[in-house]
Amino acid sequence: MFNTKLASFAVALVLAATLPAANLLVNGSFEQGPNPGSYTNLAKGSTAITGWTVSLGNIDYIGSLWVAADGSRSLDLEGSSGTCNLSIPNCPGGIAQSFATVAGQGYVVTFALAGNVSNRPVMKTIRVSAAGQSQNFTFTITGHTAAKMGWVTKTWTFTATGSTTTLEFDTADSPPTGWGPALDNVSVSPVSGVGSIIFNKGVVNGASYFRESFPSPGPPSKVPIFPVPPATVATRSSRECSTPRSNAYRCREAQGLFIATM
Repeated sequence: MFNTKLASFAVALVLAATLPAANLLVNGSFEQGPNPGSYTNLAKGSTAITGWTVSLGNIDYIGSLWVAADGSRSLDLEGSSGTCNLSIPNCPGGIAQSFATVAGQGYVVTFALAGNVSNRPVMKTIRVSAAGQSQNFTFTITGHTAAKMGWVTKTWTFTATGSTTTLEFDTADSPPTGWGPALDNVSVSPVSGVGSIIFNKGVVNGASYFRESFPSPGPPSKVPIFPVPPATVATRSSRECSTPRSNAYRCREAQGLFIATM
């Protein structure tokens, strides 16, 4: 029984290490929404793009105007109409999505960044924010065209402070001219080696414990978990041990994580 349960546990760990992390966001590449044609302007409050809300000013929902990083649609975070005033210029825009999180857990955000190549500024700036944390990223449009946007993948991490977190992307151009940062292919996942993985008996959590009941007297066991980056999970050594108790039990360090079982 010990070997069977341990083997099942180890297989689950290996699968967790090799499978790509699921995106916690809905519609990260903006493919689900009304047909934007070349582009469609969306005003603050719009939920036309599935899963997302326009959170600031106006944005342009891009279709055939330029080549997307993933799929066929993307965003310009500075809308070209609505409350946008191209003559000042003053055309801020932003978009946001809320999703379930665990307080204290780290999350990694990845996204594709480029810029509207049609006009100034040459350097586009985007601000990503969540849970009271934020960071600016820049992209230079020099040498790029609508057919060759030069999309680059950016990564940002934040720590959740509650059970729900809102991720927001805003233009940080000064001024926002109406030809802004382009956004596509957004993904959020727990930071590697930390977070919850559900198994048949209990939960493994990088900040918590793996728990399993024993037939011997006393409360369920409480065995610390040591976070291990997924890339190293399959190669960590294993060992058995014994611990004094009213009824002795065995434990094994399997693929870097302490577990206890009968």
